[in-house]
Amino acid sequence: ILRFIHRHALHTMNLKIKSDATSRSAVLLRGELGSVRATFDRLSFASLKLSGGGTITATDLNLNTASFVPALGRFVRRWSHPFTLRATDCVLTQEDLRTSRCIRRGLTNLGNRILRNLAAMGDASPLDVVRIDRGARLSVSTVEVVDGAADGAQVQIRGIVTTILGSTIPFAVRTGLAVARGGHVVQFPGLRVVLNPGPLQTVVPLHLLHKVELDLGDRASIGKVQIDGRRKQIRLSATVSVTPRGIAAASPRRRGAAVGGAAAAIVKRATYAFDIGRWLTSLSFTN
Repeated sequence: ILRFIHRHALHTMNLKIKSDATSRSAVLLRGELGSVRATFDRLSFASLKLSGGGTITATDLNLNTASFVPALGRFVRRWSHPFTLRATDCVLTQEDLRTSRCIRRGLTNLGNRILRNLAAMGDASPLDVVRIDRGARLSVSTVEVVDGAADGAQVQIRGIVTTILGSTIPFAVRTGLAVARGGHVVQFPGLRVVLNPGPLQTVVPLHLLHKVELDLGDRASIGKVQIDGRRKQIRLSATVSVTPRGIAAASPRRRGAAVGGAAAAIVKRATYAFDIGRWLTSLSFTN
């Protein structure tokens, strides 16, 4: 596992791995790794960086040892059973937020779903003051922690909205972070959008006009999320269950149709949804 991480990570610092596998033969013959705990001061991948330290624990790990045989590796899945990943007190620094691709992409996808819903409201849309059309698309360029005197520590997201005619509108979003429904739903208290930031800017208090909450799915939950305005960090504890490709997962009971691809198999508890467990399953590392 240590070799695997070093092969795929951009950078690690003080990375330590501990496994509770019952015996070497259990690992070699049956692939039973049990629980594996990784502690680190820094762990950086191309898509996600955790430069402030933390702990990640994987439980119920079972390897298909045949997947390491060169002639079989392409045909045999690496993991033979679903497993659970638990992140404890993992810290994202300001630089992590700015350079982690999956954070920017995730916020861009969520932002475009919100934008489409608002544009579909027509004259009733909170954004109608700037006539953002249904074909508009936004892209996120910067994510950072800011410490406002009145609103306290918040996340600030900057980017560009491109209309269907090709004109561009810069925007900035500020919001707090909170969780509800047993950690399955992320809330965005004080969510405010600023269009054309500057002397002639338009401020939209979106939290008062359009409810934005994100359902992470039954297989993912956030135990703690804290924005530290002084240190410019986010501290996170979360759990997610991963079902490797080719293994049937129990389908959660549905309550209404969800929005978007990875949201299709989850119980919807919020206005927007994204199944984190299903998304992680789709990543190549699960094989």
